[in-house]
Amino acid sequence: MSTKYRKSDIDELHQIVNFFKECEPNTILTESMYQWKYVYNPVGLSRVYFAEDENDTLVGVYSIIPWKFIVNEEIIEGYQAVDIMVHPSQRGKGTIVGLSKYIFEDLKTTTSPFILGFPNERIYPIHLKVGWKSLGTFETYVKILRVNKYCKRLETKFTKPIFSIANNILK
Repeated sequence: MSTKYRKSDIDELHQIVNFFKECEPNTILTESMYQWKYVYNPVGLSRVYFAEDENDTLVGVYSIIPWKFIVNEEIIEGYQAVDIMVHPSQRGKGTIVGLSKYIFEDLKTTTSPFILGFPNERIYPIHLKVGWKSLGTFETYVKILRVNKYCKRLETKFTKPIFSIANNILK
């Protein structure tokens, strides 16, 4: 199979959301969420890249969003790798490796000196394979403010009292 790589166009938004839903049926991604994150990002328009097979069928998506970082008191524009998806039938066939190399070449035309990523356990070895460097690990903290707000879809007759108690304890 011959895979082609390219930067997507903004009018291909519906393809991206449909692709994610096809690959991960339980995804919560909607067109409005995608637009908010990628099109109306206050830092700038995101870059989304496609991998397509010989029939121009979408087989992979790799999204990066712009960020502004302060390094030595200077504002530097970089990117963060965020949503990466490969069709289940294409996993393990080098799609992400090819997309990564294509993206790295494309970003050479920008002033951005780096891409930041927080890979999950599936993508981590692939990131290392294409030249990402690990800067180590860091602790993550969270303060839960309202339990019930985020647990509504999990709520049952059994869990409702537990969420209520948890919500009162966290006040």
